[in-house]
Amino acid sequence: MACALAWRELNAARHAHAQAMLKVAREHGAALTDERARNASVVDTLTLRVSDARKVIERQRLRIAGQRLQISDLKADQTYLKGEIEYRNEVINALREALREQEAQLITVIDEPDAEVHHMPRRVLANDEFIWQELSADDEIAGASLETLEDLTDRQHGSAEL
Repeated sequence: MACALAWRELNAARHAHAQAMLKVAREHGAALTDERARNASVVDTLTLRVSDARKVIERQRLRIAGQRLQISDLKADQTYLKGEIEYRNEVINALREALREQEAQLITVIDEPDAEVHHMPRRVLANDEFIWQELSADDEIAGASLETLEDLTDRQHGSAEL
């Protein structure tokens, strides 16, 4: 009988142990299920954040590409403007050099004692023939070649009568 009671007690202990193990396994399964649910919500949240980050990254890439195009355009403009500045500096330097040469020529002309100075009358009257006598033949103006005021008025009256 002791053996039967021992077997019975052993079966009861095995059954209690199995019940305890089943309970622990079920609690562990429930804990794992809760943890999986929390992990799934964390994964969903992280997936949304990654998706939002991808959208932000894509917008930033597009913005960077646009700004790179602007930089390229600005560099081309900068190169063009540097060329323009160099060209204009060359023109300015050439004009300065020409100005220096002309100033030097002007100074030499002013300093020359051989320069001819002609007296120019303030008023020329038709009856003052002494002015025409003062002019030399080298002046390319001869008193005889100029018409008088009377000749001009006669010519105008003659064409008006026709």
